[in-house]
Amino acid sequence: MATLVTEQARCHVCRAPERRLWAPVDYQPTLESRRVGNFIALERCPACGWLWVLVPWEPYASFPYLVRWDHSLEDWQRLHDLDKGLTLHKWHEAMIVELYGTLDDDGIEAITRHRLRAHGRGPLEQENVALPDLDSLLSEWK
Repeated sequence: MATLVTEQARCHVCRAPERRLWAPVDYQPTLESRRVGNFIALERCPACGWLWVLVPWEPYASFPYLVRWDHSLEDWQRLHDLDKGLTLHKWHEAMIVELYGTLDDDGIEAITRHRLRAHGRGPLEQENVALPDLDSLLSEWK
C-alpha cells in the first residue's frame, strides 16, 4: 500500500502505523470518507493516507470502531461486493478482539462503557469470532 507515512514516522492525526485500532473514544481522528457500504465504511487519514475501516456498533450505531486497513481501496470494494460487507464485518470484529490488548486506558474504558450499554451486542461478546483469510479471497481477483 502506498502511504506517506514511513515505518519510522507516526502520523499526528491517526497515529499510524503504530496504532491499528481506535475504540469509541471522543478523540478519534477525523477522517475522510472514501467508500460507504452496508453499515461499514472505508475512510482515509487526510494527513498520511492510511485507510481505516469504520463500523458503528449498536446500540443506535453510536459506538464507532476504526481498524487500520492494510489493503487497497479496490480490495475493500471487492470484498464488500462479494457479500454486501459480511466478510468485512467479520474481519473488523475479529481485529477488534485481536487488537483489544493494544489499547490505552481510555480505549479500554470506552469499550467497557460500550459493553455495559450494548448488553451483549458488542464485538467482544460475540462467539466464534474467526479472522477471515482476506488474502485468499482477494487472490481470486488477481
